[in-house]
Amino acid sequence: MTDKIKILYLGANPRDTGHLRLATEARELTERVRQSLNRDSFEIVSFYAVRPQDLLRGLQEEKPHILHFSGHGTLDKEIVLETETGASQPIDPQDLADLVDQFKTNLKVAVMSCCFGARQAAALNQVLDFTIGMENPIFDLGAVNFSANFYQVLSSGGSIKQAFEGARLVTRMQGRPVFEKTDLLVRKGANVDEPFINLLSPRRGNQRVRSQPAERKSRNSGNPTIESIVTGNNNKTTNKVISK
Repeated sequence: MTDKIKILYLGANPRDTGHLRLATEARELTERVRQSLNRDSFEIVSFYAVRPQDLLRGLQEEKPHILHFSGHGTLDKEIVLETETGASQPIDPQDLADLVDQFKTNLKVAVMSCCFGARQAAALNQVLDFTIGMENPIFDLGAVNFSANFYQVLSSGGSIKQAFEGARLVTRMQGRPVFEKTDLLVRKGANVDEPFINLLSPRRGNQRVRSQPAERKSRNSGNPTIESIVTGNNNKTTNKVISK
């Protein structure tokens, strides 16, 4: 079992699609993790302008616990990655699930922050414990807010259910609703109510976790500090949450 929970953030915004605030979303969720009770237990790795080969590399090399895709979805219910030239590259949901199945060493959760992500979530739920995706269009600002609040709850000792419901309800309160209760899919046998940090590392979680009680633009093709390390490929950034 690994020491840190790794979030693999995959952003794709092909040149033939509408502009999305992907960097803003990554910054906001990183900031929330940085301020959380268990910040030393989380690491965020970000890939941008993601092509299919980048998806493969991220899954194989990073061995994440959470896969977070932000970008566009098509009316055919496919996520949109990028080609070598930056154009749209739709990805079949079953192909995505089959690839994830080959490299799911630590992977427990997939968040599809895109329009029409429900079909991807359903396919991924065949191989992962928890998946999130919307049947309808998702709006950019609501998606940014959902992600920030979701990871805030998760990294402060919350369960998947608390993180999903808390983030979902906050976006409703803000007048930018995203996701319905039924958009969280739980595989049979998975415990949606246990603090997520405990699901991955019971010993470390029992020592460190401080659990807390539960409380417009479309993504349709259409004192602690953060140490950022840009690696050899310029579409990958690692944000390690560390304390001074």
